[in-house]
Amino acid sequence: LWGRICQSSWSFHEADVICGMLGYNRGVPTLSSAFQPGIGRIWLNDVRCHGEESDIQDCQHSDWGSYSSSCTSSTDAGVICFNEKADLMIRLTRGKDESQGQVEIGIDGVWGGVCQTGWDIQDATVICKQLGYVYALAATYDNTFGSSLNSRAWISDLACRGEEGTILDCPYTGWNVACSTDQRAGVVCSNEAPVLDIRLVDGIDSSQGRVEVGLNGAWGTVCDYGWDILDANVVCRQLGFDEALAATNDSSFGYGRGRIWLYNVKCNGGERGLLNCSHSGWGYGVSSCDHANDAGVICKK
Repeated sequence: LWGRICQSSWSFHEADVICGMLGYNRGVPTLSSAFQPGIGRIWLNDVRCHGEESDIQDCQHSDWGSYSSSCTSSTDAGVICFNEKADLMIRLTRGKDESQGQVEIGIDGVWGGVCQTGWDIQDATVICKQLGYVYALAATYDNTFGSSLNSRAWISDLACRGEEGTILDCPYTGWNVACSTDQRAGVVCSNEAPVLDIRLVDGIDSSQGRVEVGLNGAWGTVCDYGWDILDANVVCRQLGFDEALAATNDSSFGYGRGRIWLYNVKCNGGERGLLNCSHSGWGYGVSSCDHANDAGVICKK
């Protein structure tokens, strides 16, 4: 009696076991019924393998035939199996040089992009390190490098911490996904550490003003998209104040000039400086921002 596997917890480890059972060397997981919805029973759910098991039955899983209401015909797990042992390949396309561009992943010679959903600087850091660079200067999206020429998108919703060795070690919620060609993720990589200075401009005193950051000596502003008190606290502490009284938006301290360096800053409040916060910046992905959206802070004296 044949049945299906629900995609809950489905990853490369489970795909490797399934493909090994079928006589292949490697497996790539697919989600959301990538090969059309199945029919019949759902036999397994919440399967968790180490990747070295010889049979899917040796993996941890829920009781046979037991599954939650979230498992439907649209949540069938699948695999793409290969006979070659080659690791996934990564390349950057459409950038001005090999250190930047849209991220593409090659699986057995078949290339596809990365969807920008959930894309941030931590994901970009893993990609850049995997390509041999030391730093990620930007996680880009929204057509920074133009619309993708590749209609296929392999992966979506990456959630790296920035410390992983490869993207295969990062959590994700999609593979072989539907993703528009103008929603592809990109990176700007570098072997030179960014040097970040920070200052407050056009306030009534040194404790408040428009936030300006200097990247390797070139000054610019911060877009207020997502700007909040957690971000302001990091700025104020970086400048020697105890905390922030307010995070200001809509150019409360007047319009800045020059580049808009940072966009979509997301601090948790405990970072030592803005350089340690998640962001999509360093001048990329900020087409929706102008100097009417410059962020500011008021620090507690």
